[in-house]
Amino acid sequence: MKTMRDILIVRGVPAIVTLDVETFILRGEFVGLTGKVAFHATLVSELRVKAREALDAFMAQCRSENRHPLQQYGHDASRYVLEDVYAELRDIAERRGLSLEKFVKTHTPFALKRKPTDFEKLMQHRRDVDRRYSLENED
Repeated sequence: MKTMRDILIVRGVPAIVTLDVETFILRGEFVGLTGKVAFHATLVSELRVKAREALDAFMAQCRSENRHPLQQYGHDASRYVLEDVYAELRDIAERRGLSLEKFVKTHTPFALKRKPTDFEKLMQHRRDVDRRYSLENED
């Protein structure tokens, strides 16, 4: 299985996203949280939405259980794993000539940079036709 990996940042929380280039299934998992928060999408346009939904559900669960969502670093209750992750992100941003803040606000995963496949174009055309047909039948 051939895969590619990149980072997706949603609401300030980074996730590692893996793209299976044979099936074009995107799988992601947030890092630095107290629980496993994973998501997947079959369309690139769904990736950020699915990630937000998974993160929101996790945050709501943490609120209902009255627990902190961030994973602590070692035995020091004042440090969190995300501090180390962001230190690594700062290095990546600097290599790309960006500030950490700009990198976090504007970073989009590798998959958004590729052109749609013929299959994805066909599926989008089908959705467009279905949408047009449903709008015409509403009258």
